Amino acid sequence: MLLRRQEPRTQAHCHLAPGSCLRRSTGSILGALLLLIASQPARAQLSAEAALTSDYRLRGYSLSHREPAASLTLGYDDASGLFVDGTAVLLRMPGGKIGFMGGFATIGYAKRLSSDLSLDAGLLRAQFTRQSSYRRNASYTELFAGLTGRSFAVRAALSPDYLWDRTTTLYVSGELVRRPWPKWRVVAHAGLLATLSGGPPYPASETQYDWSLRVGRQLGKADLELAWSNGGPNREMFDGRWHPKSALTGTARWAF
Repeated sequence: MLLRRQEPRTQAHCHLAPGSCLRRSTGSILGALLLLIASQPARAQLSAEAALTSDYRLRGYSLSHREPAASLTLGYDDASGLFVDGTAVLLRMPGGKIGFMGGFATIGYAKRLSSDLSLDAGLLRAQFTRQSSYRRNASYTELFAGLTGRSFAVRAALSPDYLWDRTTTLYVSGELVRRPWPKWRVVAHAGLLATLSGGPPYPASETQYDWSLRVGRQLGKADLELAWSNGGPNREMFDGRWHPKSALTGTARWAF
């Protein structure tokens, strides 16, 4: 069982969550992971996850024009604590066409502190295409560290280039998890994104927040989740108009 939790997987989200340039790396990392699957000893943990979501969201913002999206994540966890992940995302464009939204690549190290507590840290790279809601080539790199327990997770991520050159941001987030019945979970998430220097070339608050409440149910290898999310103070702009950040989304995941 993985010690860590990454943002892109669960939002992919990733919650908690790159390695070398993703302009080259999403495909190359996924390819490298396939080679690892064929060559690693039994003590290494290899994973694959496919997901369908009604709206691919990250930190309170829709990356898929509020349209459905599909993702594939491949992961490798070494017994030493080293881990590598790669995620690629396809979306349905307005009008029905299928487009490539972008992807995430992660490399890091996880350490179990006790039977119920683990620490992870690493580097994440995200790259988005013009077919995403940003409608331009956008990217960011983050250094992250997180602490995960049986019923909580906290994480901090520092980026020197968050979506814009020379824009330094700090994102901190926390989650509380409750399991009211076997195979059921309720997750409350809150996050705060602070711009430390620079910023986008348009008026925007220096501090953004997001929150979500998710209810999930495991069904064999499948996992179903319903989420209500919101954020502020700015609304989100894409496809030429403003949109509220509140959203109700459904996601189905399959682990292999």
